[in-house]
Amino acid sequence: MCFVSFTPLNALLTHLCGFSLSKEFPDTQSLVRHAFTSLKVGLRADHLGLHKALCVLMGWKSSEVPDGRWSLQVLPEAQALSLKEDLVLWPPQVIIHNSSILNENPDERKVIKIEEMEGILKDMGYGEGKTKVCRGKPANQSIMVVTFNSTFSGLQEAQRLHNYYADTKRGREDFLRINSKSGEKSEEAHGELAKNVGHDVLYGYMGTAEDLDKLDFGSKSKCIVKSKKDIQAIAGAPLETD
Repeated sequence: MCFVSFTPLNALLTHLCGFSLSKEFPDTQSLVRHAFTSLKVGLRADHLGLHKALCVLMGWKSSEVPDGRWSLQVLPEAQALSLKEDLVLWPPQVIIHNSSILNENPDERKVIKIEEMEGILKDMGYGEGKTKVCRGKPANQSIMVVTFNSTFSGLQEAQRLHNYYADTKRGREDFLRINSKSGEKSEEAHGELAKNVGHDVLYGYMGTAEDLDKLDFGSKSKCIVKSKKDIQAIAGAPLETD
């Protein structure tokens, strides 16, 4: 079993334990078990937080009671997905993919400029000062990141943009589906990528913990992960859902 793709994990583990995960743990299970059982003074809460975050990312059940035992239990797919979607990037961010870049025919690719994306957002009612658009990682014209204010209203606006793409069949699952077909040579796969024109080439969704590797270094260094449910509870107002 390989480790989860979580770029800051080595640095975090070095801070908590003083060693590198690649040298001390043969697989993700042993790392999760260490995070749950570690009794290092002053860092118990941090280890338990790491344990829970890793379980969420892997789709495993985390131990709610620190009784010293943890065994791997795979969560039902729907429950695992719900937990992943709850851990959003903060400040709120929507990941935008340009699907035309997947097309093998260069003539059918369309580069969307930052200024063009800003114009699209303005036309959708996102005024100046509410959003910031930048290239994601890798900066190859295929990924843009729309960052909203670090407020509950900013989260609501990010949710609204997320819902727009989901409602128009250009959300996360839709992008994963066409991305999985992009390497196929069939006419069906080619048509799936070529049918979208103009701004229809854009697919978007709310950024979650598993999307950290899509951010550029500067954005990633300023980003943390928060529970959407916790933010909702503090604000005392419901978020719109798909």
